[in-house]
Amino acid sequence: MLPHFYSIPNIGNPLYIIHLVIPFLLSTSFLGLAASRYYTDSEAPLLMIAFFSVGLVFLSGVSYPLDMMTPYWKAVHYILPATTATMAYVQLNSMGADLQDIRPQYIALWVQTLIYFLLSVWVYKQKLVRSATRIP
Repeated sequence: MLPHFYSIPNIGNPLYIIHLVIPFLLSTSFLGLAASRYYTDSEAPLLMIAFFSVGLVFLSGVSYPLDMMTPYWKAVHYILPATTATMAYVQLNSMGADLQDIRPQYIALWVQTLIYFLLSVWVYKQKLVRSATRIP
């Protein structure tokens, strides 16, 4: 919506962008649910987002080329939904790509969605087991 509000030129197809946003939101939500195992208060995740935001910009491949990264950082790139979706969004909106052009990122987002869903189910199952054993 921001390109429309600020009159930024965009050549992307809105339908393709919606197709990209769906697995991105799902994978990000499930990652947050899975990561909730390690946070006891609500302020800690916000601090982590602020701390890692600059690194995520570089890992996305937009400001620093993905081809120049070591294999370790490329693997981290495909673990985080924000970095994968950023590269795909730039290709869709700025380069006029279609879904076939962003197929690797699109598949990676759906794989992340599945993995983070299973991980979040496991985390919440562990939380339920722990809370059930504490009740007398």
